[in-house]
Amino acid sequence: MKNFLRKLFNFFLVCSMICSTWEMPSVVMAAEEKADYEVNLSDMTCGADEEEQKDVPVYTAADFDVFLEDYNNGALPDFYITEFLFDGISQVKKISRDDATGEVTSKVIETRALNVNTTGNIRFYGTATDTMIAVNTNDVTGEICLILDGVSLTSAKTTPAVMVYNKDVNYSDCKVTLQTAEGSENYITGGKLKKVSTMTEEQADTYTKISSIYGDTADAYYYVYTGEEVKNLLFAQETADNEKIAEGDPYHYYKYGGAIGSDITLHFTGNGYLEVASLGDEGVEGKGDLIFTGGCGKYRITSYDDGLNASTSGTDISIDVESMFVSVNSDAEEGDAIDSNGTIHIEGGTVFALSHPDSQDNGLDSDRGTYINGGTVVATGNMADTVSNDSGQNFINLVFKNKQDAGTLIGMTSADGVPVMGYLADRSFTNLIYSSPDLQETTYYVYCGGSISGEEINGLYTEINAYVPGTQQQWSGSSGFGGRPDGGQPGQEGMTPPDGQQPGQEGMTPPDGQQPGQEGMTPPDGQQPGQEGMTPPDGQQPGQGQAGNDSGEASIEFTLSATTHTFYNVTDYTPSQILSGDVNMDGTVTADDALAILQFAAKLQTPVKQQSQAADVDGSGSVDAADALLVLQKAAKLIDVFPV
Repeated sequence: MKNFLRKLFNFFLVCSMICSTWEMPSVVMAAEEKADYEVNLSDMTCGADEEEQKDVPVYTAADFDVFLEDYNNGALPDFYITEFLFDGISQVKKISRDDATGEVTSKVIETRALNVNTTGNIRFYGTATDTMIAVNTNDVTGEICLILDGVSLTSAKTTPAVMVYNKDVNYSDCKVTLQTAEGSENYITGGKLKKVSTMTEEQADTYTKISSIYGDTADAYYYVYTGEEVKNLLFAQETADNEKIAEGDPYHYYKYGGAIGSDITLHFTGNGYLEVASLGDEGVEGKGDLIFTGGCGKYRITSYDDGLNASTSGTDISIDVESMFVSVNSDAEEGDAIDSNGTIHIEGGTVFALSHPDSQDNGLDSDRGTYINGGTVVATGNMADTVSNDSGQNFINLVFKNKQDAGTLIGMTSADGVPVMGYLADRSFTNLIYSSPDLQETTYYVYCGGSISGEEINGLYTEINAYVPGTQQQWSGSSGFGGRPDGGQPGQEGMTPPDGQQPGQEGMTPPDGQQPGQEGMTPPDGQQPGQEGMTPPDGQQPGQGQAGNDSGEASIEFTLSATTHTFYNVTDYTPSQILSGDVNMDGTVTADDALAILQFAAKLQTPVKQQSQAADVDGSGSVDAADALLVLQKAAKLIDVFPV
């Protein structure tokens, strides 16, 4: 009792010391900062703090010459509406050709843009449809914080709902943040701005000899500029590689593919809720980094292509939130959930990344490495773009031999049968990534099917009250198997590891007979590393019916280590002949097996399927003390055979 009181006192002492030195993170306090401006989306009024709200001025398409004069004279107000999208030269137009007459017509795209032309903290609230928020950051110095406080914003299908633009994707003098106000719920639904040609007249002459896009395509965006005009474009331009040009694609163009799109790095923070839904492409697309900070905020992103996409080479995605759900709609053609042309860093929060159920995409897809350093992560897909072993938190990557159907329960238990993960998938998948602070460098068992009850979110059981395992799974590390259905190495586009090498081991080949990831330790002849002196029967893996090694034989033990997190060719376990009474699967029947049966009977441990089969030596259909007695008699050679 004294020891308990002493520990309790020390606990409260440490807590008091922490509280006396802890400060509220500034990023959380930012949500309480006073807005410099307020914008009511419902009636399109705005005003500086404590000033009377006034109507936002409007430029119609017919007022374009007036708008252009104000633009050139620097006379545009802090907030203004255009009934067109201005790219720095002209109104963005859509063209079409009459199939019968061949006549080409063009018209300004139908959109209403609420333009932000100032820095500071800007609070938005209210509802607007067929409207986009456009933020010009060219030559702007300072910070622009869009505070979303009860926003419902839907754009036309032809434009993003929020568009942050700059001709230089590396521009860093202006920081733009989308911040959700504490306790607020915000809904942003947007389309995409398709590729808009920015070719010069000279380039157009050359291009029309190659492609008939601007003559035969009924729905295209098009503008031909002079060489001098191109320099004045406000949007970041892209140049297509020749081999990637399909019929109808321009050489030079700008585009914004997400419901939220940005040319420069875009920051997200705040304690509220933000739901982003795409009307036809990405959810959030950035040509710069996408950074979610503060360890706060709840996000739900659905899309018809990549959910989160850092689309420029070398750009990164960083996630530190309370929760994030990113999902590609099943009626899309394809799409990764979180896709970076640089790196992905997940630092905290509960993160779901669910790619398209049928395309060769993945939940987490990066060109330069994915790192999970905190939080709880579930990612599904059909191509295993593996997570880096340099991650700061343990993870397991299961690459199934056969696609798992929607509604399949994936369960995982510790070596002593305690359930540690249960996930009921809402879509089919081949590859599953799971990470949690609770995962250790130890052995786990994996099952498909069965039943589970408890508390769940998006199919992941955060609290498991009861779990009955389904079909036990095994894995194989034989070369030639990978995350792709065609047998290629995940992420390596068809590459097969060298003979005898474990996929994902980065070129390292273990010594003969050694299991990859065992850090140079060589077990005694015939013994599997980590089995603490147990010697299996010839050719058999301790604790199971089959061996798991580079020869392609299977293992039911999913053992995480510093270098082993990914398990290939996961499929239903097919046990070898089970020796009746050999509960610990060491090849003989001993008193240790009887003790294990008593522990099962007393519910001190939970047997895996093959252990239950080995333990039920009297054929009663249950494991009880009668089985333990028979095993003791067999171990003492008092009986030669069991009743069954």
